[in-house]
Amino acid sequence: MATSSQSPNAREERTMTDWRKIKSAQGLASDFDPSQTFAITLIAAISLSLIYAFQSYYSNLIGDLSNIIMPGTAFGTFAFSFYCVKRYGFKLISRRFDLIFFCFSLGMLFNALGETAWAVYYFKGISVPYPSVADFFYMSAYPAWALALGLYFKQFSAALKGRRRLFAVVGIIVGVLLLYSIILPEELGGIPSFLTFLDDMLYLMCDTALLSVTILCLAVFIGGTMAKWWIALGGAYALFVAGDVIFFFQNAQGTYYNGSVSDLVYVLAYLVFCAAFYIHAREL
Repeated sequence: MATSSQSPNAREERTMTDWRKIKSAQGLASDFDPSQTFAITLIAAISLSLIYAFQSYYSNLIGDLSNIIMPGTAFGTFAFSFYCVKRYGFKLISRRFDLIFFCFSLGMLFNALGETAWAVYYFKGISVPYPSVADFFYMSAYPAWALALGLYFKQFSAALKGRRRLFAVVGIIVGVLLLYSIILPEELGGIPSFLTFLDDMLYLMCDTALLSVTILCLAVFIGGTMAKWWIALGGAYALFVAGDVIFFFQNAQGTYYNGSVSDLVYVLAYLVFCAAFYIHAREL
């Protein structure tokens, strides 16, 4: 009867069962093994990493290659997240999960547009201002992602108890301390303009919020029916935040260039995002 008497993942399992019944009636349900998806993602990650690793042999081309790969993989995240939207549906007002995955997809679209704007600056030979049009799109992705993650967590927040709550609290504290201990000394050690400082702090706060809500969701879903896709999604967001941190350091020290390690980390994040959304769509 009472929700509290059920297992921590009972609501999650019930939701997945309901969706499978619907999809089975439509002839869409299937038992999906994500191992092949993970293998393909690993092969793609290794292949693209090799392009960045051996850039010394074509240093004059790595900027061009990176600014083709990054928007391409970013739009891949939008395509696969939109695949989830199509699987759920478009009843954004009456069905919460339709809205959640629409927000995920909208965030991926904004981020892909940010990568495209950056690439346009690059190929036109324009030094990317800071902040820029690309930053506008990047920042626009965060509210959509935060809404999606927040609504998802709200649906299953009752499961966050005991060791799961402890895991979430410790994870958030460690994550926030790492972010601020790495970034703040570098930020305060320089002499940034007010606009640059404000932009940097906005990214830091957004990354902190993104990481915190992702950890909360992971604490709920680890060990449950949807653990595989949530581990992939959490890993993708962790890589994305790591890319922001590395880019921040490179930018502050004047060592960033198109095709650097931060670009590779973003690309790897996008590949894992693609895998996560594809796995979830196939599990429905």
